[in-house]
Amino acid sequence: MDSHAVESPTEPTASGRLTDRASGLAGWALLGLYVAAGLTTLRSLHWSLDLLTHMQAHLLVATGAVAVIVLCLRRWRLVTASLLLITWTSSTVRPCEAWLPTPTEVAVADSRRIRVLFWNTFVHNRDPQTIAKRLASDAPDVVAIIEWTPELGRALVNLKTTHPIFHEQPASGAFSIAIYSRIAGEFETMMLPGNVPCLRLRTDEGPLAVDVWAVHTFPPISQQRWSIRNEQLKFLAERLQADTSGRPRIVGGDFNVTPWSEHFQQFLQAAELVDTRPGFGYAATWPNRLGRCGIPIDQVAVDAELGVVDRQTRFASPHSDHAAVDITLELPRPPTQP
Repeated sequence: MDSHAVESPTEPTASGRLTDRASGLAGWALLGLYVAAGLTTLRSLHWSLDLLTHMQAHLLVATGAVAVIVLCLRRWRLVTASLLLITWTSSTVRPCEAWLPTPTEVAVADSRRIRVLFWNTFVHNRDPQTIAKRLASDAPDVVAIIEWTPELGRALVNLKTTHPIFHEQPASGAFSIAIYSRIAGEFETMMLPGNVPCLRLRTDEGPLAVDVWAVHTFPPISQQRWSIRNEQLKFLAERLQADTSGRPRIVGGDFNVTPWSEHFQQFLQAAELVDTRPGFGYAATWPNRLGRCGIPIDQVAVDAELGVVDRQTRFASPHSDHAAVDITLELPRPPTQP
């Protein structure tokens, strides 16, 4: 019989078992995130896959959390896999762009600034008086209301006094729309595909001569509505591009699309507009219950010659599922007269 004692295999410690379990869970989570990211590459095939595009920022944050966990666990292969997915997702979301300051600021007189607010107030809002009070207390030059209702219109008595230039456009469902302005101008209603109105205010010639477009596209919650939403963006871009007036354009509202969606990017390119969000944070606008952790589906796009002085998103009514987008813009100086 051998006199040497037989060495038994080392039993894993409790902390070692916990580390292995955490590593396993992190690995499965990372696999799920890779699957979600991979499915977004098939977004052109089905509306449900395209919806994943709007969650790219959340996917990026989740991957970052996994990266921190596996880094603490010193699971270097998982760290590498996490960093690769972060790089992939960042190329779409471009997180640094959201907080980078605007590269240049145009020095113009305050009289050349215009402040516009776009707000989806929710068609079933049970408290129109709260909306009316907020708008009356600090009303911008132009207020565009998405999902306007006759009840809200009756509550906006004070706003109609300070903003006597207004047009309220009824429509079926949640697609009524209205614009209230303290700047004189004329209105035009354009019908988008799906029989949805889009409202334009063309202010009078002068230092604040602009075109303000209020837009509400279909929510892409079915294959048909997704297709119509894409047609609406394409139609609107074609109409904007065909306008040869040379007036500065401000286009905002509930686009039901996030800034990193290829459909929104194609809209910007075709309409020759730029997004106003870069430099002003993530700017989530929906849904109200998620607050700043939601997704930014309310957009404002403008001509590149306009300077964005300020851009704020505020969940100003507990009964609206959207935040208001309040933006201040610098207009280019008018040509010097000979």
